[in-house]
Amino acid sequence: MLPDLRLLLALLAWLGILSAVRAAPDVLLISSDDTAPYQELMGAFRSSLTKRLEKTEIVTLSRLQATDMLTRQPPRLIVTLGVTATEAMLQNSYRGMHLAVLVPRSTYEKMLAGKTPAEIRNRSAIYLDQPFDRFLTLARLTIPKLERVAVLSSLDTMTQRKTFSSNPRSGVSIAVEPVMNERDLMPSMQRILSDAQALLAIPDNKVYTPRTAELVILTAFRRRVPIIGFSSTFTRAGALCSIYSTPSQIGQQAGEIAGRVLASKTNLPPPQYPQYYSVNVNDQVARALDIDIDPIPLLMDRLRQELGEE
Repeated sequence: MLPDLRLLLALLAWLGILSAVRAAPDVLLISSDDTAPYQELMGAFRSSLTKRLEKTEIVTLSRLQATDMLTRQPPRLIVTLGVTATEAMLQNSYRGMHLAVLVPRSTYEKMLAGKTPAEIRNRSAIYLDQPFDRFLTLARLTIPKLERVAVLSSLDTMTQRKTFSSNPRSGVSIAVEPVMNERDLMPSMQRILSDAQALLAIPDNKVYTPRTAELVILTAFRRRVPIIGFSSTFTRAGALCSIYSTPSQIGQQAGEIAGRVLASKTNLPPPQYPQYYSVNVNDQVARALDIDIDPIPLLMDRLRQELGEE
């Protein structure tokens, strides 16, 4: 081989390596789906992050595409959206920083069960669900003279039962009824709603499916027991009100965390609940149950004040 040709090939190889190094992104987004909520979250994430770090490079790939990039050009931070992408990432040998979003707390903790400290180091999450205290405080602010609330819980969320304990100062007692399967649902509701002034519908995909949610809402309404739900869909279906985080709100929080981590080169914070959230109210249900609720802006202000978030 001629010396000039060898030099040219070496130069091209060096340039290729350099290009690959430079091509490694700061953040790799891996989504479980490409539907509107995921797109909304990714848009909010990009906007939130680039406000803090203008020159940050963000790449979005499918799970299959990401596997190849992790081998060749590992990013500084991976953000997985949804359960499927998060589960796949936790099975990967990648040991860099990994932030999971749109994953319920019980699901995320189950994914981490049995893993070694080395396997879960540098991993964190923004849970999809809200802290229980927000549900309870919203119930207290919307239902007059509240003293007794009910919670339906499968084995998945029963592991978080200690989080259902009420602050004695709230003056509200909490009854938790286990639901082992769909056949248990109606007997469980009959037992627990007989003495409850409200049902707190915490996220639990073993209890609340599209089919059972309608049954729960109708049964509670007939007994005049208002429901505090966990999504805008739940409110539209007949809950008195709901508390939840939109994809944009979770995307904003994820972008803020990514910005701090990338700018300061610190570790990810521990798993956490959403910082930003929304409330909506079903006025028709409120009128039917003779419940007078504050306008949403005032209700949100009172909620934040009660929770010490202002």
